[in-house]
Amino acid sequence: MDQKYVSIGRSDGDPHLLDPDGRRLFLRGVNANGLIQYASDYQEEVPLAEDDFVEMEALGLNLLRLPVSWSRIMPEPDNPSHAYLEHIQAVIAMARNHRIYVIVDFHQDNYARNLAPAHESDGAPLWAVVTDWHWNWKMSGNPAVETAWSHFWHNDPVHGKGLEDHYLDAVLFVVKGLVGEPGVLAYDLMNEPDPGWAIPGYFEARYLFPWYTRAIARLRTVDCHHLILFEPSVIRDATNVAIQCSRPFSNDPNLIYGPHCYTEVASLPFRPVGRRTNPCLYACYLTAAMEAKGFGTPWLFGEFGIDATPAGDGWIQDQMRFQHQFGVGGAFWVWKQRPGFYGWGVVHPDGSLRTKTKRAQILAEPRVLAMGGRVEGVRYDVDRKTLTVRGRLGRGAPAEAVFYASGFAYESPPVFEVMMSARRAPVVSTIEHLAYPSVPDVHGWRIFLDLSQVHGCYQIVMRPG
Repeated sequence: MDQKYVSIGRSDGDPHLLDPDGRRLFLRGVNANGLIQYASDYQEEVPLAEDDFVEMEALGLNLLRLPVSWSRIMPEPDNPSHAYLEHIQAVIAMARNHRIYVIVDFHQDNYARNLAPAHESDGAPLWAVVTDWHWNWKMSGNPAVETAWSHFWHNDPVHGKGLEDHYLDAVLFVVKGLVGEPGVLAYDLMNEPDPGWAIPGYFEARYLFPWYTRAIARLRTVDCHHLILFEPSVIRDATNVAIQCSRPFSNDPNLIYGPHCYTEVASLPFRPVGRRTNPCLYACYLTAAMEAKGFGTPWLFGEFGIDATPAGDGWIQDQMRFQHQFGVGGAFWVWKQRPGFYGWGVVHPDGSLRTKTKRAQILAEPRVLAMGGRVEGVRYDVDRKTLTVRGRLGRGAPAEAVFYASGFAYESPPVFEVMMSARRAPVVSTIEHLAYPSVPDVHGWRIFLDLSQVHGCYQIVMRPG
C-alpha cells in the first residue's frame, strides 16, 4: 500500500499545498529547539516529549518545524549518528500521532556551535569549521563566522571532501531514514543561509541557488515524494525583501519557498508600529508573495517571533490577520525556551500558559485547517469571534472540511452557517474535543464538516453557539 504525502496543487493556477485527501492545507505551527545542539555556553533547548504534542494539538497547531543539527547528525567525518536519527524519527512519530506535520529543518545559527560565543550558535561540527584564525568575537557576523561560511560556499576540502559535500552527506543520511514517513511535510535545506564575504546579489546568483539546484537533484536520488523547502539569504530578515532574482532555478515540481518574517524585530523600526494598520508587516507579506510567484512555488513563513510584550502580542495578531489574508502558513519561533534566555517561548517549559503574553491564545485562534475546492477568502473577527470562509466547491472536490475552534474563544462547540447561492445548505458535523489535561484552559475542538450538499460558491460562518 502506497504512503500518502502532502503534495502541491496547480490545476487552478494558484499553487497551494494539498493534504493526502486532496484538500487545501492551512498550516499554523511552531518551531521547537529540542534537538538542536547549541554552544556549551548557550543551552536554551528544551527536550520534546509526548506531552508537548498533546498541548500543540489542543492549541490547534498542525505544523512543527523541527530544527536538527549537522553537528549531531555527523559528529565525525563520514560517521553519522544512528542514535540521533532514531531520536528524530521518534519525534516525528509523536507529531504524526497528533496530526501535526513536520518540516525537518537543517538548522544553523552563526555557522557552528563554537562560533560567536554566548550567542545562539549551532550548526556545523567542529571538524567542519575553517576560520583561518580570524577573530571569533562575541557577536553575530564576526570575521570567523563569515570566513567559515566563505569556505563552505567555495566547497573547500576538509577530511578529503568538500564542505558542501560533507553537509549534503549529512542531509541525505537523515532523508534516507525518513523517506517513507508521511508525517514529514518537507525538508528545509538550510536555515537562513549566510553569504559569508560574498556580495549580496552575487552570492545568490553565484553560490546559493546553484547549490540549491545541486542539493535538490541529489536529494531526489533518495526521496522522490516529500516536498523541499528553500530559503532566501538571511539578509532578507533585515530588508523584508530578498536580494535575488526570483525565477525558477529547478525543474522539481514540489518546492516551497520559505522566508522568515522578523519585520520590525530584525529590521527598522525595531519595534511593532501598531495594530490594524501595519504597512511594514504588510509589505513583508506582499514581497514574499511576489517572490514565491517568481519562483512558481507555494510559500510559508518558516519563522516569525517577537518579544513577550503587549505590543508584541499585537504584532502576532497582525501576523495571524495577514496569514488569513494571504492564505499562507507560518511557524512561530519558538515553542519553549529555558528560563534566562530571550523569552520568546509560546508556553513555559512545563507547558503552563504565560501571564505576561497571550501568544499561545493568539496562535490558537479559530481557523480552517483543510478545505476542498478553491478558497477565495478567510477572515477571523477577533471581537465577534467569528470565522468566515468564502470559496467555490466543485462536484469532484473533497466534501469534508476541517475546522479548529479554540477553547479560549468559545465556551462550547461553535455553530456553523453555510450559505450557497443565497440559501442555506445543510451540513453534518463531527466534533472531537482536544484537551491538554495538565492545563485545563488549553483545549479546543476539531470539527469535520460534511459539505457534500454544497456546490459552487459558498460562504461558511463559524460563530459562538
